[in-house]
Amino acid sequence: MINSSSTRGGGISARRTMVLLLVLGLMAMLFAALVANPAEAKHRHHHKKVTTTPSTVSFGSVTVGQLSAPQDVTVKNVSTNPITITPKISGTDASDFLAPTIPITIAPGDTAVVPVTFQPTGTTGAKTGSLVLVDANNNTVAKVPLSGIAI
Repeated sequence: MINSSSTRGGGISARRTMVLLLVLGLMAMLFAALVANPAEAKHRHHHKKVTTTPSTVSFGSVTVGQLSAPQDVTVKNVSTNPITITPKISGTDASDFLAPTIPITIAPGDTAVVPVTFQPTGTTGAKTGSLVLVDANNNTVAKVPLSGIAI
């Protein structure tokens, strides 16, 4: 009986140990993911305020010094509160892309259009930037990659 009881007790203890190790392993993986990319973890806990269409804008080839046709980025407020956003251009070739930089207030569920153009200056080749939409607290609420080729 003593052997039978201690074996059964050992089996339960072994199962508990395995479950505990599994839980600890999962917690360690979660912690490692949070430490590796805290900005992404922070983003997961915040609700998205706006969506953009299209998600990227490509202007194709444009002659240096010429202005492309505008391409519209539609911004939709998907939050339950009005939001004021200000478009900005950032990135390596930010000076080659243009967008109005005046604040835009969008009611919940409504949309606004931000026209973006490409006017390459300087050297020829691939140009990249981003249309960045910031809220009244200067937090980035959306980022749309921009690209074009200066010829």
